[in-house]
Amino acid sequence: MPKFAGSQARAIGAEMRRARDSLEWTLETLAAATDISRSTLSRIETGARRADVGEAASILTALAITGPAKQRLLRLAGEGAGTWVEIGPAMEQQLSAIAAYESEARSISDFQISVVPGLLQTSAYARDLIGTSPLGTASRDRAARTRIARQSALNRPALSDYRAFIDEAALRRRVGADPRTMTDQLRKLVETVQRPGLEVRVVPFSSGAYWGCEGPFTLYDLGSHHVVYQENAGSGVFIEEQAIELYQRVLVNLDRLALDASESNDLLTRYAKRYEHDL
Repeated sequence: MPKFAGSQARAIGAEMRRARDSLEWTLETLAAATDISRSTLSRIETGARRADVGEAASILTALAITGPAKQRLLRLAGEGAGTWVEIGPAMEQQLSAIAAYESEARSISDFQISVVPGLLQTSAYARDLIGTSPLGTASRDRAARTRIARQSALNRPALSDYRAFIDEAALRRRVGADPRTMTDQLRKLVETVQRPGLEVRVVPFSSGAYWGCEGPFTLYDLGSHHVVYQENAGSGVFIEEQAIELYQRVLVNLDRLALDASESNDLLTRYAKRYEHDL
């Protein structure tokens, strides 16, 4: 696993890699166009090295990345490493780092309170959920397609385990006007419980208030380091090594409170039957 230079560095590198691939350029081609060595470019793309503003400008120019996208990446390159917060539309930049972590993580622990985790959503559930946002139709469709496409990360052999802790409130909260949306979504969760390496655990209402119920988060175990991502209605934040232990302790508490796999499966099945009865 390469050295970690921060989530901003990972996002910058992922965007550059995607642009280079779209041009069908090799690292050697980009090195010739920028006068930056192949090894340095490789480390920048993997997030092992943070590009400075001058390097970033040279690479972005060579790759024909212009306008707002270029300005956002240059701003990231100029910011200090560490906790990374974005607000509003700028959160889209963080998706590059999230997708990279999902494709690299050895394990992922997901905790959601009011909705099903994105990596486990059906297409209909994702569309209806994203459809509640003020985004335009094209943006909502693109966001839903992207979310579903990212689920391929769960099929990677290198991903040893994925754990999802879901508050019972997410099962009770109806998404979409058609009861079939919730029925199919809960059936998918039941199927997920049966897959080796994938675990879905429900934190029941009977647990009452508990430590951690204040906010959802995702923890990525990347081998040499860990990263937590928290997303709210209008902001997203990456939290890096210095605060990871707190979130690991929250996960231990969730593991203690949540129903076991069999009990969770039974509860998911009961909720699915409730929605199925409404069809």
